[in-house]
Amino acid sequence: MSSQRPLRRGAQRRVRGAAMVEYSVLIGAVALGASVALVGLGVAFVNSFEHVRELVLYPFP
Repeated sequence: MSSQRPLRRGAQRRVRGAAMVEYSVLIGAVALGASVALVGLGVAFVNSFEHVRELVLYPFP
């Protein structure tokens, strides 16, 4: 029995380490996707903001 305890501890560490790597990869993928979306849609948002700003600041006739 005592010879199996170190093996269990090592296996638990490996499982925790694998879970940490999986979460890190998942967080990285989400961050990368958000960055790509921001770059892709950023120009459209800026143009839209500029248009609305011009409408608001345009003097009324």
